[in-house]
Amino acid sequence: MARLKPTQDNRTTYDTKNGAVRSFFGADLVEEPPATAMAMAAKAPSEKAADFLAANKDLFRLQNVTLMARDRREGSASESLRYRQEHDSVPVYGAEFVVGMAKGGKVSSVINKVDYEIPADLARERVRLTAAEATARAQKELGARADKVVTGPAKLYVYRHRPVAPVATPKPEPIARAKIADIGIGQVGQAYLAWLVPADTSQPLGNWDVFVNAESGEIVAVRDRRRYAVRKGMVFSPDPISTSKNPGLSSATPAATLNPLRLEVDLDNLDPPVGDTFRLDGKWAASRELEPPSVAPPTTTTDFKYDAKDRKFLSVMAYYWVDRVVTYLRGLGVPAYNHAVEQTRISLDAQGLNMADNSHFTTDVQGRPFLAFGEGNVPDASDAHVVIHEYGHALHFYLGTNQNEEGSEEGYGDFLAGSWLDRFNTEQFQRDSVFPWDNNASATDRYSEDRFFNTPRKFSDPGYNGLEIHVKGSVLAATLWDLFLSLGGNGAAADTINRLYMEMLVSTVENAPVGDLAKGLVTADQAVNGGANVAKIKAAFGGRGLAI
Repeated sequence: MARLKPTQDNRTTYDTKNGAVRSFFGADLVEEPPATAMAMAAKAPSEKAADFLAANKDLFRLQNVTLMARDRREGSASESLRYRQEHDSVPVYGAEFVVGMAKGGKVSSVINKVDYEIPADLARERVRLTAAEATARAQKELGARADKVVTGPAKLYVYRHRPVAPVATPKPEPIARAKIADIGIGQVGQAYLAWLVPADTSQPLGNWDVFVNAESGEIVAVRDRRRYAVRKGMVFSPDPISTSKNPGLSSATPAATLNPLRLEVDLDNLDPPVGDTFRLDGKWAASRELEPPSVAPPTTTTDFKYDAKDRKFLSVMAYYWVDRVVTYLRGLGVPAYNHAVEQTRISLDAQGLNMADNSHFTTDVQGRPFLAFGEGNVPDASDAHVVIHEYGHALHFYLGTNQNEEGSEEGYGDFLAGSWLDRFNTEQFQRDSVFPWDNNASATDRYSEDRFFNTPRKFSDPGYNGLEIHVKGSVLAATLWDLFLSLGGNGAAADTINRLYMEMLVSTVENAPVGDLAKGLVTADQAVNGGANVAKIKAAFGGRGLAI
């Protein structure tokens, strides 16, 4: 039987009261006797999960807990078996137990949200209200505060009442909505037998889950079902050529061909709507009209879904990819960057530069950062690689440094775009191209033969110092790409290098020679990783003619 080896590091967490394992991450923490490993590998995922739970019941304190299999979910390389806790055959609200594993492999993770403190006497026999009576009670209470109430089927749960984080509600109805949300009289931390009655209201508009005490009929809690400030949008992910593996696409390709290559996504971190109107303004980025031509950023009461050649599509692309890359970079854990972006969000003009075939990062006269994207040939904001490249300049701004005189910012922007977006290029098509869509192979769109990670250029070339800064930067980009490939050419490798580069910028001067940046990467790796990657960093730069 597969047995978990609990650790005292952050790969394993424990319940502070009973010591149960609350989570673990790592297939290496699961031991399988050699005699059973082959037999286990042949089992179905549900059998593997069930056997794992049986073998580790003591570690998860499941001796007196009932888990019912709920469903199986499948990813591209992983899958999970999900269980729901029940108490006296009543499901426990929010109490899940998820077993993760690699496809065809062994268990590699568990997340345990079991409620261990449900009173034994909180039994089904204590239910006094029927589902119909609970629904009537919910309709009566909401009907006193809203013009119209529509309810759905009621379901019985064991519900432990917890405080709900405040949410900025849509104006102009926050007061009326608050009166509904505040109906409940549940005591925080107490477990109830409760009917969950889904309800929709008008005047004020709302979507609610109403928990009615199944013993007394009192309203325990009203929870808002809405997930605020998340709208849908359509984007290229990462670009039409990488997605389709068709290098013949270009700025001349009609929308009818490009539209099927879009992907529907959630637009996260948006500000709450004003009235019913959403804008592409969020926690990390805000769409603005800053440069000619004058194109107002899109607004909507529904979703941001536009044709691939609609100018509004460019605004969605710019917002989505900047929001995603900021979220990614914050996850690398560099406090100087994280603090800076929390203080100042960046503005985006997806139709700027008077329609030129160029883009830039800059600041206004008050020092506020913004990105603007031109629309010549392939509109720049329609290529996620251009958006991320330009954000590479913003990253330097947020870390309080300028490395552009020697082209290093250009080079790092190329690498950031290529290495991070490579994880979205599922077909790994033309991954050596810095801008596969904007700099496609057509006669009208191709503007550079140098912006490729497989360039033969080196720092030691006789003419290196005289190169134009974008071309000079391409040598740094190629070097970092060489390092990326040597570290595995995957998401983990990209994370390692981007973290080291940010860490290095914390301790460098403005416009440092590229040799100093390289040595700074070595120093950063020694601090962050104990020097685990120093040899490969030196080999990558040495391979491009720069010994460090």
